Amino acid sequence: MTGTQDAAQAPAPEARRGIFTRESAEMIRTPEKLNEYIRAVTPGTWILIAALALVMAALIFWGLTGSIPVYLSARGVGISWDTEEAVSLRQQGLFSESKAVNAVICPVDASGNVMAANLDGKQARAVFRDGYAVTGTTRLFDSVPHSKEEVEGFLSKYLLDYSGWFFSQLSNYDYSYIVEVKLDNPADLYYWKDIAEVSIVTNEVHPASFLFH
Repeated sequence: MTGTQDAAQAPAPEARRGIFTRESAEMIRTPEKLNEYIRAVTPGTWILIAALALVMAALIFWGLTGSIPVYLSARGVGISWDTEEAVSLRQQGLFSESKAVNAVICPVDASGNVMAANLDGKQARAVFRDGYAVTGTTRLFDSVPHSKEEVEGFLSKYLLDYSGWFFSQLSNYDYSYIVEVKLDNPADLYYWKDIAEVSIVTNEVHPASFLFH
């Protein structure tokens, strides 16, 4: 009997919705209650919204005006343009006393998508086998690719005791561009004829361009 009375006294779902709706409407009509609704958005929330807006604006600005470098990897060898001086210093054992290595020569595969114009006057970084890193600017010797034999003949002029081992370490390409990395600061004679991993910045792209590819 009690359960039946409770069920009879409980308002129907439609009635409950009507009561809550009227209460909410009455609270909004009252100015004091409306201020409470507005104050529900705390200053901390506004700070968070402003911070997110600034981050989004910074990302959009960077996407339109910033740049991402595009690297080309190659393998090169440290050389000295003054070969006779390098030989003389080497015979004297002056490896660290003389900054004789002033360039890194690297053959770059001509069969890829790289254009000759993207190999000249670019920033580059070379890391020798012991981890010693140098930086410099590239110079393209010729816009026409060279055969294996031509690359080998070019290198033999500056390596003297050039052997097939050097060529196997540097290039197995049918045709290559010959690129010099002119070092910002010459390296020790120790790195003459040492192999280096070279990274060349061939291009720079805007981050926003990735959205259209």
